[in-house]
Amino acid sequence: MKKIMRRFIPALSAAGFIIVTVSGCSNTYPKETSYGHPKQRIEGQGQSRAYQTQQQVSAVSHNNTFFVYDHELSTQVAAMHGVMGAIVMRTDRNAYAAVMVDNSASGTKAGRSETKTHGPLDKKNQIPQPYYENLYTNELASDFIGYVTVQDHKNLSHTFKQEIALKIRQLDPTVHDVYISANREFINQLNHYKLAALSGASLKPYVNEFNQGATRIFGTKPQP
Repeated sequence: MKKIMRRFIPALSAAGFIIVTVSGCSNTYPKETSYGHPKQRIEGQGQSRAYQTQQQVSAVSHNNTFFVYDHELSTQVAAMHGVMGAIVMRTDRNAYAAVMVDNSASGTKAGRSETKTHGPLDKKNQIPQPYYENLYTNELASDFIGYVTVQDHKNLSHTFKQEIALKIRQLDPTVHDVYISANREFINQLNHYKLAALSGASLKPYVNEFNQGATRIFGTKPQP
């Protein structure tokens, strides 16, 4: 991973951040959206779960043979309410979405494992610096203001993940399954790959690393 970080100049990293965050300005869901609690009963909504579907009933494996950065899916997910920015990777069968959560919709998260992001203190005024003063970094989710990261994907509400998964499936009906996380490590990992893709580099050397990251974040055991 460190090798990837050294390859890209700061300007490219900043551009990657701007692409994600600016595209998230046009939210497509009403401001009064309330996504509810993560353990909300799916049966009451009259629809099946659209994310981690196979993992509801059996163990899974993240043995993707390739992955690519999908700009269109990333832009569309970033435009949804509750999402500050998004990076979506498409594999031979699945879509993996790393999202940054903002406060434009209630009920996006629950539990106490969220990590609020605070900007580094301005030494003169002892107040957090604006995020745009810290664009030059390869770590997309670090100390920027305006969103939170959530360590465990299970602490994102069901309805929030459901809306994202349905949006991805609507845009690409060939997607077999959808995995969604707001974990800081996962966001940064996918951002490194995104920057590599935007620079024209092949992502093939990182397939095993990507699969290991997905396994670490989402696990393989059934999660009803």
